[in-house]
Amino acid sequence: MFRTIWCGVWLGSLLVIPSTALGQSTAAATAKPPGTQGVSPTGYAVLAQETPKGAGAKLPAFVRSLREQLTAQGADVLSTDETTRGLVPRPSVSEERLEESYRKAIQYFRLPNPSRDEDGTATLRQVLVDLEGQPDSPERFRIWVKSSLRLAYELEEKRDGPGERAEAAAIKARLHAAAPDIGTLMSQPNRVFAPGEKPDADFYSDFIQNLPVADQVSLEVTSALPGVTVFVEGRDIGTIANLGQRVSVRRQRGQTVHVSGVGKSARSLVERDVRLDTPVVSLELGSFVDVNSATLVVADGEPACDAPRALLLPCPAVLASRKLNVERVVVVTVPAGPVTRYLASTYLVADGSKVREATVDVVESQEDMDRRARDMASFLRGGEAAGKVVALFPAPPPSGWGVTRIVGVVVGAGAVGLAVAGGLMAKSANSSYSSAAAQVSPGGGLVTGSSRASYEQSLAAGDSSKSSATTMFIAAGGAAVASGVLIFAF
Repeated sequence: MFRTIWCGVWLGSLLVIPSTALGQSTAAATAKPPGTQGVSPTGYAVLAQETPKGAGAKLPAFVRSLREQLTAQGADVLSTDETTRGLVPRPSVSEERLEESYRKAIQYFRLPNPSRDEDGTATLRQVLVDLEGQPDSPERFRIWVKSSLRLAYELEEKRDGPGERAEAAAIKARLHAAAPDIGTLMSQPNRVFAPGEKPDADFYSDFIQNLPVADQVSLEVTSALPGVTVFVEGRDIGTIANLGQRVSVRRQRGQTVHVSGVGKSARSLVERDVRLDTPVVSLELGSFVDVNSATLVVADGEPACDAPRALLLPCPAVLASRKLNVERVVVVTVPAGPVTRYLASTYLVADGSKVREATVDVVESQEDMDRRARDMASFLRGGEAAGKVVALFPAPPPSGWGVTRIVGVVVGAGAVGLAVAGGLMAKSANSSYSSAAAQVSPGGGLVTGSSRASYEQSLAAGDSSKSSATTMFIAAGGAAVASGVLIFAF
């Protein structure tokens, strides 16, 4: 009976306390980024997360093996290419093809048949669509500038309808956001047009003369990782060569600009949208995605997935995986210190909660690592820890009685002893009270041969035994509860 009651109270506390004390912080941490509402993700993604110092050459190989083992066991797992494409979209249209489309549009505009102008504007619109969502580079920025300029010119100067003027104004505003100094830029046509390409004379002059004037803001971008080339609205604004350096650019106050970057070894930065609402805006870019191995490189100082999570905030790898349309992400890290173990954790992408976690020792033999990856994959999917896999979360059930349960038994025995002693003291108190009662006559006086001192002594002995019995019964009850906690909870 006691075990049933205690377990009910314990389970109730597990259900009530987290839901009330942590409800608000969980809700704040589970808010999805824009554009992901209504998605029903399924399957797994597998990511490695390391620091710039690296985690050893074997980490990508173990992650690749773990991904293969999960797939072999029936899980729906994103491949390395699918993962990197989701984290850092790669160009779907080559720069050569974009240039060819731009030249084709210009040829349409030069034809005497006005109907071909529509083909030209449609072609330029497609060029701009193809450029959206692709990694930034100076070459793509150049194509974007000249395509935007010509499309805005054709819409505003040759069409001149309300819809066309609105579209042209939007294009000009975006141009100004990306390049406030576009006049200087266009005074050097070789920076925009390919060698040997001759733009139509003065087709962009109106845009240079009529650019809006607004308060300017200094955007300063720093990076905890060296060798980062920073892009603002697609335009290269400089490279952060060493730690502590920064690049800055002037932009229009009140705008929201897109900031991204490309680092060494084909690593791309996590992209950010920044609103320019103060005279100086500082932004630190920290987390890289290595597109060659689907590894998230987390800058020193950023919380790793094995660090304590303040306010239940997901780790960077979980946040990054929300782009991938998966239900769960397996994050593989290296605990602090020498590279001797891999820590693999399964998280729910929606709310960042940890489902399973285990470690495995690093060995030289790839065959042994493949076997450990197989056992790790089985555990992360819900199986029991086997082989060299050491489960950390959920904690493995206790084996045998253990020291804690033995202590619980000893405390329980003490509770029984206290209860027995309390019973004896209660019996003694009852005997003392009976002795005092025997010394009183039916009329209320003392019987012959009895003294007042003897009567009061019997009452005092009864009160003392009663007090001792009460204390012992309370202590026995507390010891019994402690014994139950030690035996059944642990």
